[in-house]
Amino acid sequence: MKRILFLFLLVCANLLAEDPFIPAPKAKTMIYVTTGVGPLLITPSVGAGYRSRHGSFGVDISLSTSTLYLIVSEIQGTIDLTYTPTPSWDNPFYTGLGIAGGCYLSRWGGVTWSVSPDFVVGKEFTGFFGVKQFVELRAQVPHWSPSENDISLFPATYMSYGIGF
Repeated sequence: MKRILFLFLLVCANLLAEDPFIPAPKAKTMIYVTTGVGPLLITPSVGAGYRSRHGSFGVDISLSTSTLYLIVSEIQGTIDLTYTPTPSWDNPFYTGLGIAGGCYLSRWGGVTWSVSPDFVVGKEFTGFFGVKQFVELRAQVPHWSPSENDISLFPATYMSYGIGF
């Protein structure tokens, strides 16, 4: 029994050992700026963020703002965990799940805070001169507003185009 346990541990140790001649894959990171529409599809928005991916999994942190013709403005931050099913491709699709929080500022002085789950689907691609770019669609529903103690089931959708540095 001791020999079987010893052989099992030896095999597991060899399978889990890192080969010193094969370099570990580097994390793919980028700082980016975005432009698009959202939370309503007629509302222009701009933003910036940081994305890091190691293998199939990654994290995306962003901050964006949008305004509906100076009547209502929104400032929002998101943190998403992303999954890329084909990380070896140069232009992969990705999906993610996270949390979004921010505030809506109205022209009449009202401030409404909100927190919601954030669902994202996107595609990265390489443009001219090797510039990393992406397009993505975000959906956030339901919204919980602690300042009003209310839950809204109206979906906020965002479409954006981003350029990475």
